Amino acid sequence: MSKASRPTTRPTKPVDDTAEDLTAIRKTKGPRGGLATAFAAPVLIAVALLLAATFAGASPTVVRVGCVVIAVVAWIAARAAAAPVSALLADVDALARGGQPRGTSSGSSDVVALSAAIKSMWTNLKRGERLRKDLIDAGRDVRAAATLFERQRPTSFPMPDGLSVYAAHRTAGALGGTLVGAHTTREGRALVCLLGASGDGTAAALLLASARAYAKALAPDVVSPRRFLKDLNALLAPELPHGTFVTAAVVLVDPTSGSCLYASAGHRVAALRVKPTGSARRLQSEGIALGFEAGPVFDRSLEEAPFVLDADEVCILASEGLAAATVAGATLGEAGIARAAVRTQADDDVAARVIDAIGTFDHSADATLVVIRRTPPGDRS
Repeated sequence: MSKASRPTTRPTKPVDDTAEDLTAIRKTKGPRGGLATAFAAPVLIAVALLLAATFAGASPTVVRVGCVVIAVVAWIAARAAAAPVSALLADVDALARGGQPRGTSSGSSDVVALSAAIKSMWTNLKRGERLRKDLIDAGRDVRAAATLFERQRPTSFPMPDGLSVYAAHRTAGALGGTLVGAHTTREGRALVCLLGASGDGTAAALLLASARAYAKALAPDVVSPRRFLKDLNALLAPELPHGTFVTAAVVLVDPTSGSCLYASAGHRVAALRVKPTGSARRLQSEGIALGFEAGPVFDRSLEEAPFVLDADEVCILASEGLAAATVAGATLGEAGIARAAVRTQADDDVAARVIDAIGTFDHSADATLVVIRRTPPGDRS
């Protein structure tokens, strides 16, 4: 390859080599070398003038005084010429040690431009360091939020005698998604709710945590799911940013009689009532999501679906992420969830066993399953 055709671009060095490069630049030539170079030419000129004056017959005293004057002027001029270079090398030294360069506005245009480049490099390095620290802090905050959120996802809940509630979750990777709450009212009935939030991430997780906290505060006095959703919406709607909402599927169960009421707010997956014989019945209830409207429009949209949960029957609430999951390329849907529930013969941790019975599935949103199981009095399995 000829010299003209050789590539001139040098390979980019890693960022970690910056300090080594600056140290090498600093060691190549110090201020004394630059000062000696600037002073050499005037001194040589003074010596030449001294020899010329001597041969011309000038007074030795005059010649010596003139040479001293020339030498002093040359020294001052050399220091003035070398000062910008000395300042530039001092900036390189400071940058190599992690300090702030002072910069210089004197000297040639090249020296001034190089000084400005060094200051810009220092500014960019500091900005990059701040960004790195911010990213580390943000990552730490996200991990802490994820840990706190997962701790709000129990798989079983304390319930009145004769009733068991289990939950199972498979996350889609993003923070947020769904939360489950199960509480006992003052009258001894069980209030079970599956909550979902719009979007994902930290904002969705905070939204769900707030919704479940409000639900827990309202639970002791709940007499009907419809009234509960009205009160919950009245608390949430004024606080939610525009375009955000919460969905809810709610079941109120009397563990003694098995009498149940089901209602939903924006939850598009029907509740399922599955019998031990294998038959399954869909329970559908209309209602708009929480947070869209805090007045009569929301209240009028709510419906309640009454049913009776017999002993050893289960009622299933599923998230939209689970219903939309695909198994071997086919959408799971409510029918697939019901089939998995029918195949499951378990007395404890029913929700996780139903999820396992579904098998391997792909999902882009949180897959959450809640199983409400009524057992004969005294049977806590």
